Amino acid sequence: MDTMRMNPVRRRRTSLLPLACGCLAALGILSVILLVGGYLFLPQIIGMVTGLKPEGKTEAIFADVTPQPTVVLQNPTALPQITMNLGSFGQQTINSDPQLYNFSVGTGANGQPTTTAVFSEEGLMQLCLQRSTVCGPNSADPRFKNARIDLRPGGAVVYADVTLPQTGNFTFPAGVVVRWDTPSRQVVFTGLDFNGQLYTSPPQNLADTISSVVQQMNDLVQQAAVDASGVHYTVSDVIITDTSATLILR
Repeated sequence: MDTMRMNPVRRRRTSLLPLACGCLAALGILSVILLVGGYLFLPQIIGMVTGLKPEGKTEAIFADVTPQPTVVLQNPTALPQITMNLGSFGQQTINSDPQLYNFSVGTGANGQPTTTAVFSEEGLMQLCLQRSTVCGPNSADPRFKNARIDLRPGGAVVYADVTLPQTGNFTFPAGVVVRWDTPSRQVVFTGLDFNGQLYTSPPQNLADTISSVVQQMNDLVQQAAVDASGVHYTVSDVIITDTSATLILR
């Protein structure tokens, strides 16, 4: 009698590793999409939450600015050091540094003794770090920290990491957009920058804070003075490019 042998059917084992990797990859891609999307739509979200009104791109504010004429000193002499009166921020002796500060004294076009004080972005940040906690990570005001200065032709965008109750205490980068108005010799508030988008009409509590900051800027300009070579100079004008801010003092 023939005996029939039954060979057991072997089930193929399916590895879960490719499936797990695929899920992780999909989650990773989804996370990137959410992060990028959140970043791109952050201005709109913040505008909806805080009531800010979009007014176009921030770069447009500075695109058509007519460059201010460069002041040419007659018989200029480089100053190795100046003592600057910073108003309510006190006095500070500043040593000339090619990468940070550059000081010269000479005669202006009208024959009047004139001093120029040129500050790079890095130099302005050095002064801010020395004089205010808002430029560092341990700001005395929990709403604003890590401030940084982005000079633009005729003005600047002062960025900071902002944490507001209106946005659920979520920290995000934002900038205060300001221009220098030569006729009035004042810093003028233009709007707020979120990811390159300009917003105006901030809510009252935020508007009060901005107004206070701009007023402090103007007070500093009005009170700033330099003692150099035995002569007292006060600010006559400010020239701002995308790389430096120059105080003209007479």
